[in-house]
Amino acid sequence: MNIELSPKILDVVEVPNRFLGFETPGVALGTVVEVFGEPRKELLVEVSDENGVPQDLVTLPISEAKKVCSSPEPVMEVSSDEGANNEFQRGWLLLQNGLLAEAKTHFELAFKHDPRLAGTLMNSANEPAKRGMYDAAIFIYQLVLELQPENHLTRRNLAATHISRGIQYAERGALDKAVEDFGYSLSLEPSGEIAQKAQHNLVAAYTQLGTRLAEINRHQESVANLFIAFQIGPSDITRRNLAIALVSLQASRGEGSRQNLSIAGFRNPIQMGLTLSECRSAFGATLANLGDMEGARHALIEALRIDEENELARTNLATLDTTKESAGPSWMNFGISLIQPQHADAQQYQ
Repeated sequence: MNIELSPKILDVVEVPNRFLGFETPGVALGTVVEVFGEPRKELLVEVSDENGVPQDLVTLPISEAKKVCSSPEPVMEVSSDEGANNEFQRGWLLLQNGLLAEAKTHFELAFKHDPRLAGTLMNSANEPAKRGMYDAAIFIYQLVLELQPENHLTRRNLAATHISRGIQYAERGALDKAVEDFGYSLSLEPSGEIAQKAQHNLVAAYTQLGTRLAEINRHQESVANLFIAFQIGPSDITRRNLAIALVSLQASRGEGSRQNLSIAGFRNPIQMGLTLSECRSAFGATLANLGDMEGARHALIEALRIDEENELARTNLATLDTTKESAGPSWMNFGISLIQPQHADAQQYQ
């Protein structure tokens, strides 16, 4: 078998800045997560910053990637079956070079003769997962799970890695990808802490999506996302967030009198846990963001008249006063509470 392509999957390589869209000379470091093309001519590399935190995925020719560090060889389980060991080594070499179909054939034979070797392959993904190389880890965990669907430890590790990658996406602002990762983690039916974190983070992502949509006055979509968050994780926070979004939607539609914001006009949000003062505060903030400064001022003053301890209404009114000579503030706080993500503990990989 003559396979000498280099770099290989999990190798660390230098990526020239021009492939990252930078005009300045220099290189960044990244980890090879896929080798593809016929013949094998291109790499998919997960690029990291100076602290080793993955930042982006980039495609570049093999000829442009300088290998800095070779991928670690898996620590083999002690097996009395030499044939199984040989099949595993062939599979590993093929996998490194992106020949997935061929690699799976050899791994399947190796696992058939010695199922413990599946643990060896899984363990090769644990270190990348701990180091934040999530795409590389997911690639290998999924391979193991395809060959051993009942491997519960691999399933658990895969679910945890999707949580970690989802948080990374959310921190970059790619909330749609974060939702996909958290949702996929839940679809793996993990148990205990992993399941709780996947659900919590899915709620957090939908809450952040709802907040962003409200900030750009897309209130119907904001309500839809916050309703999903409430359905996934019913709580006082998600219920209140949904109630605030409903108030903002009402304001955006011009529903009800802007001079007579009565309890009856906010019946549903109040039943969901908001006070009348909080309803008027959210209503006023929404009007300000829509450019109705007079209506916003009236609603915020009324919110403070009902409850002088409403600090959010006071802050928004002060913001409105300081910008009265301009076109108005770019954004005012409605009162929606963000939910902080829960990170997957690196020590969970076993």
